[in-house]
Amino acid sequence: MNHQHQIFLMTIIIIISGIIMIDCLCKKEGFTEGEDGQYDSDRDKKEDYKSTETKNCSELSGIQKAMCESKKEGEKKAKGQECNRKYLNKWNNWDFENINVRGTKYDCMNCVKYSDKVNVVVRNMGILDNYFAGSYCDAIAANCGRDSDKLFYANSHSHWELACSSPSNDIQSYLCLILDNSVFQYFLGFLSPMSCSLKIAAYKFKNDVSKKLKPLTDTMKSIKDALP
Repeated sequence: MNHQHQIFLMTIIIIISGIIMIDCLCKKEGFTEGEDGQYDSDRDKKEDYKSTETKNCSELSGIQKAMCESKKEGEKKAKGQECNRKYLNKWNNWDFENINVRGTKYDCMNCVKYSDKVNVVVRNMGILDNYFAGSYCDAIAANCGRDSDKLFYANSHSHWELACSSPSNDIQSYLCLILDNSVFQYFLGFLSPMSCSLKIAAYKFKNDVSKKLKPLTDTMKSIKDALP
């Protein structure tokens, strides 16, 4: 192994070690999760976000009320769900590379962000950036293999510069030290699996063709049904 390869390998090891360190930090006192799936630390939320943590969303108004209601609804629906099992191989009619969705993909994104069965790092990355949650769900639907493959694919399709402008807890702040760093992202980009990108592109193309051909197939079916 030459010197350049050694440097590259060492950099990757440092990056992965950083991610593992953040995961470990999440388990330390002050970051542990309670039975409701929320963090028990008094310091884990910004003041402007704490207002959406009230049990009674009716106490709020405007965008804070909408955020609170959306969060509570998401947590209720996602509680106990195993996202990888529930949405695995659901690529047929899946709206790939789009986060402005409802239905099954919307439910998957909520699952990634709020399910207590999802790794705490992945969950906070999803809460930080809807693009991450949507891309992670794309990877699940396309059956991209290992969880690390899904994570690195979703990371490469996220918008951390914008998302990390307002982290809502200490875990997200620590994550943003890596996620919003161009040097780290340069090397993390090498870890995004090409096979996952190809699978998603193929399934998206197939779904797009099916949508365009649907009027024709529906017309042909109607003609066939009308024949004696």
